[in-house]
Amino acid sequence: MEDIHDPSVGRYRSDVLQPSLSGSSRLVELRQQRRALEDELDALISVLESHHVDMSTPLLTADGFPRDDIDVAQVRITRTRVIRLRNDLKDLMKQMEAALHDHHASLRDAISSSASGELSSSMRLAAMPDAEGIAFATVNSVEDGSPAHEAGLSRGDKIIKFGDVHAENHQRLSRISTVVEQNQNRPIDICLIRDINGANARAQINIQLTPRSGWGGRGSLGCHIVPL
Repeated sequence: MEDIHDPSVGRYRSDVLQPSLSGSSRLVELRQQRRALEDELDALISVLESHHVDMSTPLLTADGFPRDDIDVAQVRITRTRVIRLRNDLKDLMKQMEAALHDHHASLRDAISSSASGELSSSMRLAAMPDAEGIAFATVNSVEDGSPAHEAGLSRGDKIIKFGDVHAENHQRLSRISTVVEQNQNRPIDICLIRDINGANARAQINIQLTPRSGWGGRGSLGCHIVPL
């Protein structure tokens, strides 16, 4: 059983949940902090479960005395830390929401700049109808708040590479599923083509998408990809 008195437990505080980076790097840092908080919470909940209690189980007998079948002091300390970390996670999610808004705004600005000839380091303009590489799949839908949405994937994006999957080896997209399963909670490099509204061109964009379960929807990506 994990020792909750170890200094490493509960070390995440709201005063240190302040990312020092900006843009997409800031969003990546916030995601890492969220995963650390969630892992910490999972460990603390396991401590409670080892005592066969949860956050609301009574710790006193009917006569008002501490129960002698559980370690009341340890359970109380664990509950206090769970409450604190849950509050920290709420604060962090607010920061992620703001960072995600900034990330999408920057992406829109980058596409507009590319359309006017100002190329960014992560985006390259290509002449119609094709960008370098061959697109083999298209994004049919993206759910709000999903890993795909956080990564900046949009409906209509055409995928050139998904990790090591490309037009010649995707095997009717079955290899995408394999790559996703093998990279849970690890970023996957994706290269895609996006049409630029109002411009006779397309932008080739590189993003990183981190599959994860438990984000609140189905699957670990939160998007629907179909073959071209």
